[in-house]
Amino acid sequence: MKQRLLCLIFLATIAALPMTAPEPTSAKQDWTVGIWRNYTSADGLASDSVYAIAIDENGHKWFGTGNGVSEFDGLTWTNYTPADGLASNYVQSIAIDRNGNKWFGTSSYGLSKFDGTNWTTYNTSNSGLPDNDVRTLGVDRAGNLWAGTYYGGAVKFDGATWTSFTPSNSGLRGHRLEDIAFDSAGHVWFSSLEPASAHPTGLVAPMWAYAQGVQEFNGANWTSYDTSNSGLVADWVWDIAIDSLGHKWFAAWGGVTVFDGKSWTTYDTSNSDLPESYVYAMATDPDGSKWFVYGWGNAGVTRFNGTRWTTYNTANSGLADNWVTSVAIEREHKWFGTQSNGVSEYIPNGASGNVTKNDGGIIQSADGSTTLAFAPGATDAGLEVMLIPDTVAQYAPLTETGHPFELRATLAGSGGPPVETIAGTYTITVQYTQSDMGASLEL
Repeated sequence: MKQRLLCLIFLATIAALPMTAPEPTSAKQDWTVGIWRNYTSADGLASDSVYAIAIDENGHKWFGTGNGVSEFDGLTWTNYTPADGLASNYVQSIAIDRNGNKWFGTSSYGLSKFDGTNWTTYNTSNSGLPDNDVRTLGVDRAGNLWAGTYYGGAVKFDGATWTSFTPSNSGLRGHRLEDIAFDSAGHVWFSSLEPASAHPTGLVAPMWAYAQGVQEFNGANWTSYDTSNSGLVADWVWDIAIDSLGHKWFAAWGGVTVFDGKSWTTYDTSNSDLPESYVYAMATDPDGSKWFVYGWGNAGVTRFNGTRWTTYNTANSGLADNWVTSVAIEREHKWFGTQSNGVSEYIPNGASGNVTKNDGGIIQSADGSTTLAFAPGATDAGLEVMLIPDTVAQYAPLTETGHPFELRATLAGSGGPPVETIAGTYTITVQYTQSDMGASLEL
């Protein structure tokens, strides 16, 4: 397990001229861009089956698994089970409200809230929760919690009152909710199905359901979209994401459809490089990219940057498992929960390299602005060194054009614990846009 930061390097943006500090020419130049790190139950994860991921304001990762909840602060794993107050070990959805409370939806035992100290469980016996199988959770702009259930429709909880939405009292078309999302106008989007005891296509349980497309609720009126009145690729929609432009993305059994408010565009295996048409979940990246994972468990993860499709799987990357069940984005870090091999963390713009006692080593940042050069004999032991862009640094850079980086190291081949200091003589070379810009190293 690779652990947390050792130091921050503050530097100026990419430039043409390097610092005058010499770079050891005899050091072995061997680094790669793109860092994958995997975490399993052997590292402290509660279970290797991960169904939900959420990231709080402190950067702590919360994982819903088949054996409870795991919290990871970058160094330490803390696990929570029914013995601590969690309603059930099987956690399939997570939301974090604006007060920092963590909400966990379980498959059969209701909803648990954790305020950091106390646990509270809500179920059909002690609250207005309409069904104990909570499949999806979300928090709207007003701070209300929304829960989507398997048999009971959707419910809104404002901290005091539960308001239920079903096909009989609203424009919701199905009792089973797969996802709930919120746009910038405050509208709520639902993907729904109607559970059935049998299905005409012969699908086995729990897939027996009649797909109902997507419903939009503006607080007063409902609008329903399906294949008969819109450009949805399929009525069976698994996931909804809304990007920074307000475009709605629908992951469906048939591909991905995006709706910009006027036009519908579908991507599938026939007109794009999607490797699989059964798109199960997705997330939007601050850089505008979309990340997709798939339902059949054999296609890995795909990134779409608007023009290019890139798929990562166990054959061409460090992804732990091709069956990815959940995805969350944390600035430079992309997190993927898998069906049976734990969690993968991917840092596309991170650079890593090995430093040996005999050969030294060189690691250069992905943007080319910074080089760490270790001469032969500079360190007493082999290290794996990582240079990671840090978009939210603890300390402000010296100039407005500064880049904060996170520097991590572990003993080569050990998987951890982290090296507390990198002892030895080595050079950090920074390239500048202007010769008079300064730089600082915080150790």
